[in-house]
Amino acid sequence: MAEEYGDAIVQDHGEGIGEAREVGLKSVETEFFAFVDADVIVTPAWAEWCLRTIELPDVGACEGVAYPTGKYCAMIVEESLAGEEGYCSLSSTMLKTEVVKEVGIPQLQFSEDWALRRRIWTAGYKWIVDANLRYIHLHTDWQGLRHRTNVNSHIRIPTAELLTVLSGSPLCLFSKKSSIL
Repeated sequence: MAEEYGDAIVQDHGEGIGEAREVGLKSVETEFFAFVDADVIVTPAWAEWCLRTIELPDVGACEGVAYPTGKYCAMIVEESLAGEEGYCSLSSTMLKTEVVKEVGIPQLQFSEDWALRRRIWTAGYKWIVDANLRYIHLHTDWQGLRHRTNVNSHIRIPTAELLTVLSGSPLCLFSKKSSIL
């Protein structure tokens, strides 16, 4: 389907999200590009704002807020927006190619978005977030918890620790009596 629409298709080597993003970056031939997750629905307003914003000389990256469908995940986004460091996600971010090639993609299994943002800031560029520009991220609570507790990576969280996280969540998705795990 991608070939039908003229998209370039590149293949990573299964080494994780950082490596996949690096492989994608190597094929970029434009002044700027975007990382957009398959489960994010960006809007024309997102594209228009990002295109205007990324052209500013001191901007290295820009994004709106990909709002998840899961209630717990949405609450995490709200906490992030209100937090000291603010919101950061590469799920739908437009980036300046020369800046990202200069600082490099962090080779991490998770939190590569935060590490890349720090690199961009350190290089003297801005990472701008428009908190009013919101669109859908088809991210369920279970997916968010798996990501947050790192269950989907090479590092496994002990079941007791996972249950502590789950039972401490505002939605209390599972109780300690649950036999699901």
